[in-house]
This record gives sequence, structure tokens and C-alpha cells, in this order.
Amino acid sequence: MKKSDRKSIISAVKRVIIKIGSSVLTDKKGSLSESVFDVLAEEISGIKARGIEVVIVSSGAIASGMKKLN
Repeated sequence: MKKSDRKSIISAVKRVIIKIGSSVLTDKKGSLSESVFDVLAEEISGIKARGIEVVIVSSGAIASGMKKLN
């Protein structure tokens, strides 16, 4: 696909679905990484500011509870 075709498709997007896995949300110790959440929030805010609906799918809930279970 040509770059110009991709730009055309992307400019017409009304909704994006972002899947965020547990490994993205946690550090090496398995704790939730606040800095990652900060970056994600900033990026998602920028997308929404362009009028694009954002749907987030995450398995991060599992990661956030694992530390308490262990």
C-alpha cells in the first residue's frame, strides 16, 4: 500500500481500538507502571482531541490483581 493511500485511510478514521496487554502496563517486578499510564493517557488524549473515538481493551486488570494474589 502506498503511503498516500495509508494517509487517506487514516484521515477518515472515526474510531480506533487499542489493545493494551499486561506486559505493557507492568514493570519487571509485575507492578503497574504509572509512567506508562501517563504516556498512554497523553497519547489517547491527543487522539480524542482529533475527534476520534477511542476504545481500550486491556488484560491489565489481571496484572493489577496478580500482585495481591501472590
